[in-house]
Amino acid sequence: MAFTPPPEASAFTFTLADALDIPVRVRSDGDLAKWDRRQVPKAAQPWPVTDALPADGEYLATTTWR
Repeated sequence: MAFTPPPEASAFTFTLADALDIPVRVRSDGDLAKWDRRQVPKAAQPWPVTDALPADGEYLATTTWR
């Protein structure tokens, strides 16, 4: 499956100013409990560049998706 932008979006390019960091929690213990709002600021490590899931922890995944 491929996603293609609408024709009017072809001239738009993303810049660094369009990026934002999304806090992501990786947990291997199977506990799917929601994050407590006080825990979100703990996410300070950038999402590692790897083909596998990173170790348990809180990461910041940079994206331009809005």
